Amino acid sequence: SIGRAFASYFTLLVKRDFIVPTLATTCAMAGLFAFFASSPGIFIERFGVSPALFGLIPCVTVFAVFAGGFSAPRLAKRWPGYRPIILGLVMMLIGSGAMLALSYAGNPGMFQVLGVLLFFLFGMGVVNPLSTVFALRPFPEMAGAASALIGFFQMAGGAIGTMLLGLLPYPILPALPIIMAGGAVFGLLCVLMGGKNREMSGS
Repeated sequence: SIGRAFASYFTLLVKRDFIVPTLATTCAMAGLFAFFASSPGIFIERFGVSPALFGLIPCVTVFAVFAGGFSAPRLAKRWPGYRPIILGLVMMLIGSGAMLALSYAGNPGMFQVLGVLLFFLFGMGVVNPLSTVFALRPFPEMAGAASALIGFFQMAGGAIGTMLLGLLPYPILPALPIIMAGGAVFGLLCVLMGGKNREMSGS
């Protein structure tokens, strides 16, 4: 019933084991959607990439996400608890921080921006699958509700990241790395403060 579904949602929202990893993936998605929204302005308008070649850029960036996702279970087996998620968030922060530094240092080249972006996307590829597993695993009896709520948070994070991109009174660079770095910092704070007592063997 609808009432039971919403009861499950409210039950999950007060569980730290659900909220902490869910907020981590939410912050990652905020940076990702901000990149989706800004990429035409960066690569077509700023760097002069033709629309046809611009369509190939996701083919390059997706490999960084795949590589992060491929590494995630191996990192989880090696490091217990939230440590692999923290590593992914730190990589996101380093990548976005480097992009921010490049944007203020002068006139960065396309491959410089793309290189630090790949670093960010690799970290995001680590964070998203592990955060989803950590949020779902303690609640097998509410797996459907938990999965739906995670999806809601991820899309909400993407919407917030895209909205902030349009609200910041800055050019596209540095506006994009500010949003990506802000999401990474907020995600790190949520995990470090909310997951202090978390002990979970990765798989």
